[in-house]
Amino acid sequence: MNSRMKAAEYLADTKTYVVPPRAWNYNPYALPMSVRLMKMLREKNVERLGDLRRFAPHDVMLHHNCGRATCKELARLLQKVSDGKYDRVYQVGENPEPGEIVKLIDQVLKKLPAKKRSIFFRYYGAEEGVSCTLEDVASEFDVRKAYVGAVVSQSVERVSQYGGVGFKVLFENISAHCSEKSSPLTPELLSTWLEQSGIRPRHSVVFYVRLVGVLCPEIPVWYDGATPRTMRAGRKRTAKDERALCP
Repeated sequence: MNSRMKAAEYLADTKTYVVPPRAWNYNPYALPMSVRLMKMLREKNVERLGDLRRFAPHDVMLHHNCGRATCKELARLLQKVSDGKYDRVYQVGENPEPGEIVKLIDQVLKKLPAKKRSIFFRYYGAEEGVSCTLEDVASEFDVRKAYVGAVVSQSVERVSQYGGVGFKVLFENISAHCSEKSSPLTPELLSTWLEQSGIRPRHSVVFYVRLVGVLCPEIPVWYDGATPRTMRAGRKRTAKDERALCP
C-alpha cells in the first residue's frame, strides 16, 4: 500500500487486510505496536491476527481517534508479518498439554525489561517460590515502594497482553483439568503435568502456580499450605484473596 495515500483514499479503501495463513493464529499483542493501534484492535475484539481479515482501512479510519497514521502502521505491521519477521512468536497448538503454560510464561517474561523482570521475579518468588512484600523488594533494589507496585502491576498487564490467545487456550485447558479432578491447581499437579510433557521449568513451580492465579483469577490455586478455595467464575481475585494464598 502506498504510504502517501491521502486520508480520503484510506476511507474509500474497503478491501480487507490480507494475513498469511501461517499467521492467522498469531497473538497480535505480542507484536510491536503503538498503544493506539493496540487499543483499537482490542475494541474491535481482535484475538488472533487472522481476525484482521474482517477489516479494511475504511474500518480503521472510522474508528474513534484513529486515522491515516494508524492505517499506515497496521499496513507496515502486516507487511513484516508477510515477510516472516515475526514467525518466531510463540504459538500454542489447538489442544496443548496444560504443562505448556510454563513454556509460554517463560517466553513472554523474556519481553520484560531486565530490571523490571528482576523486580517481578523477586516479588512473586521466581527462584525459591517465596514471595516478598513490596517493602522488601523496594529495600533490596533501593527504590520506592510505589515504584515496585507500579512495576508489578504494569508487568502483569504486559505479560497478559503478550500471552494473548495462547494464555486463553491454556487457561481453559487448565480449568477443565482442574474441574475434572475437582482439585485446585497445585505445585504437585503442575509438576506432574511437566513431567508428563518432558518440560523443565526455569523457575520454582510455586512461582508458576502463583502467576497462573494472578493472570487468571477464575482458576483456583493452592500452594505453600494455604487453604484451597474455589473462585467463582468471572470473579476478580482481591488483595484479600492474594494475602490468604501467599505464605
